[in-house]
Amino acid sequence: MALPHSFDIDINNLTKLYKDLQWKLHPDKFSQKSKEEQTHAAIQSSFINKAYFTLLKPLSRGLYLLELQGNPVDEKNTSVDPEFLMEIMEINEDVIEVASKSVVLTEIENVNRSKMDACIKLISKAFKEDDILVAKEQLVKLKYYSKVDDTIKDVHRSKMG
Repeated sequence: MALPHSFDIDINNLTKLYKDLQWKLHPDKFSQKSKEEQTHAAIQSSFINKAYFTLLKPLSRGLYLLELQGNPVDEKNTSVDPEFLMEIMEINEDVIEVASKSVVLTEIENVNRSKMDACIKLISKAFKEDDILVAKEQLVKLKYYSKVDDTIKDVHRSKMG
């Protein structure tokens, strides 16, 4: 069973494939085998883990697909709309400002997740239409929104303990 070479993948199928491959190639299954076979199993298991976690998240999956197509996102040469950067700065400032106010932070989180979802839909459409420029542009935006999401998660964690 293989996954389609597509941005849109069934996460349940991905997880099933991951578990099946890990079960078949888990290093513990090779404990009675030769050192060479044990090493090979460990390497394969590592590759499977890396592939799974790359494909699991839309951002890393999209960046990987662009690399496969020979069009990686070059962060140094990628121009980002100044208005968008200002929006991200304002969101980050809002997160810091309202860190102690759970309701407001949750609202910001929900808006940010909606923006992430919108980016993911546009990325999906761009890959389907082979529109590399839009895919790159939206992946860069998704990267920024993902960083905001990580900041929000950090704030939630810091409030818990």
